[in-house]
Amino acid sequence: MAETQEKKKKLYKVATELNLSHETLVEFLRKKGFEIKGHMSNVDDAMMREITIHFKRDKDVAEKHQRKIQ
Repeated sequence: MAETQEKKKKLYKVATELNLSHETLVEFLRKKGFEIKGHMSNVDDAMMREITIHFKRDKDVAEKHQRKIQ
């Protein structure tokens, strides 16, 4: 049970990792039919799959940016 809780991330954390605003992710997930209360909502596996598929390019750009900073 503890492992499941550790894997779940807050929506704002995922948005930060992707270099997006949490409002963008909330709007996207709501359009996909997920029930999101706000930026502190947990992101489950199904949500993460949708986010990864849709924002893959943005994620790649964010990773490149992080590497430049380091």
